[in-house]
Amino acid sequence: MKLALKKGSRRLREFRLSYPFVFYLVSTAKAEGAARLNTRASFEVIVSEISRLEREGVWEVLSLVLMPTPLHMIVRLGRGQDLSRAMKLFKGRTARLLNEQNKRSGRIWYKGFHDRLVRDSEKLSGYYNYLLKNPVKAGLCSCPAGYPYFLIKPEICELL
Repeated sequence: MKLALKKGSRRLREFRLSYPFVFYLVSTAKAEGAARLNTRASFEVIVSEISRLEREGVWEVLSLVLMPTPLHMIVRLGRGQDLSRAMKLFKGRTARLLNEQNKRSGRIWYKGFHDRLVRDSEKLSGYYNYLLKNPVKAGLCSCPAGYPYFLIKPEICELL
């Protein structure tokens, strides 16, 4: 039996599998109106919440880049964690904090997210380079070091 799924189908999420201690490239997008939240203060809220989820054992984020609309991250799930649950926690908490910080209400993130399982160090290296070059490719800076909304942990260099 062949299962026909349309692009963007909710049924695609039914087949999402989460593996502990495995790397994922995860991308999500900010909702309209939230794109203007690309500020140092907003970035610090996002990084702070990522750190909180790391302390709770939900995940480890090795690298991230916050673009005007998307957020891309390389994450490794913690023991017994589910990627959908992790993203729901992250997006819910950051939305509340960013709305409070900016004295606004409304949606910060669009529903859903895109993920890619990282199968080997070659793919990890490719995804890391994708994050690194994304702001340059988008014309936001001339070199990755000049982009203020990029985070990389030294541990990722040991894995590449």
